[in-house]
This record gives sequence, structure tokens and C-alpha cells, in this order.
Amino acid sequence: MGWANGGDPMTAGNIVRISPTAEKWLHEWADALADGSKSLAQLPPAVTTLYLLGYEQGRAATHHELEHRIARLSYERDTWYFVANNPGKTAGDFMKAQTDALWEQGE
Repeated sequence: MGWANGGDPMTAGNIVRISPTAEKWLHEWADALADGSKSLAQLPPAVTTLYLLGYEQGRAATHHELEHRIARLSYERDTWYFVANNPGKTAGDFMKAQTDALWEQGE
């Protein structure tokens, strides 16, 4: 976005500045969303867009972390299932079986 004087007059450093009135309304709408007295559909379209974009950005930022955690928990589940259903076997035996299976597949 271009500005006539080359810079955004509402920005100081990296922080966007808004009027005290706008800030008051944003806080009130956030509180209303949190307590359920307003729905997202009742807010101005620009505010709804900002909310949805922020939500999506937050979700995307944690997506990789969640995928990693789910994969780790799945591996642990499979390990303990193997140990529980194969008397005398250990988690190390499970890891060896997994590695052997990967070698057989050529990975």
C-alpha cells in the first residue's frame, strides 16, 4: 500500500496505531465475543476478516508442532502395544522391527 508521504502515518516502528475510540470498540467486541453476547457475524466485515485471518495464522503457526506431537504419540502408542502383545519383547525390539521393515521397503 502506498502512502502520499512514502510512509504509513498510523505506524510507529512496526506497531500500527489506531485511535483510542477504535481501540475501545475492538476491546468491547473482543469481550463480547469471549462472553458470548455477540457473534462474529454481528461485527463489521473488516473486523471479522481481521479476526479470521489472525485465527488462521495462529492455526498455521502451530500446525507443524501439533503434527509432530501426534506422530510422537502414535509411535509411543504403537511401541507399548507391541510390548504388551509380545511377552519378553522391549521397546528396543519394536524399534529394531520398525527399522527392519523400512530396510525391506528400501527406505
